[in-house]
Amino acid sequence: MRSMRSLCGVAALVAVFGLGAVLAPGGRSWAEEKKEAKEKDAAKAAQAVKDIGTANDLIDYGRRNNDPKALLLGIDILFNTEEPSGEEIKVEGAGKETPPEKKAEVKKEALQKLFKEAKAMPTAANDTVKKLIAETDDMVSGKSRGTPNGGTSWQGIILPTDKKADKPVADLTRKFIGGQVASVCVAKLFNVGVPLDVRVIDPEGNEIQHKVGHSMQFDWKPRKDGVVHIQIRNYHTDGVLVKVVTN
Repeated sequence: MRSMRSLCGVAALVAVFGLGAVLAPGGRSWAEEKKEAKEKDAAKAAQAVKDIGTANDLIDYGRRNNDPKALLLGIDILFNTEEPSGEEIKVEGAGKETPPEKKAEVKKEALQKLFKEAKAMPTAANDTVKKLIAETDDMVSGKSRGTPNGGTSWQGIILPTDKKADKPVADLTRKFIGGQVASVCVAKLFNVGVPLDVRVIDPEGNEIQHKVGHSMQFDWKPRKDGVVHIQIRNYHTDGVLVKVVTN
């Protein structure tokens, strides 16, 4: 009888601890919790990529139209957007990459240069713009942000393309999940020289996206898991600092 009670007690403990090992608080499995957290991180990273692309578009517009307000808004978005900073992106053929520990400093310097550019524009003396300039000055003079959120980013120098061979100077590879939206933002910092040529190649070697410009946003939904190539060509005569952000 006593041994039967002992066995029942052990069985009860196994049942309780077995349930605790499988289920998270609220009766959901840990696998479900983990999957949901991963999906939230992926969505956050995808939104960050889009926000950075929007900021770069505003900066482009501001430069083309001598509009400091557009530049200041772009600076505000870049400052307040947490850049994805995973370790899953690989690069071949590019010039020197910005070390991870230097990225926050480089971001701060880039924003400060953009801020000086906005202040030097003819309409920067406008009363409304002056107020925006004062607010932006307080922001960029402080510490920049940069917290990992599930995506990844790369920043480095893209050297001039050999026009005869016409091969990509940089070939970045990134694994994307099938059935989920893939987002890539490519920006030519400070928009020096002619536009970049950027092509997205799927795992089968097919070109699925191709754009030419200073800041470009690519969004698509892969059919299955696989490694995608992001190929960058620079037809200028000088090397250019480029930033690539993906979810």
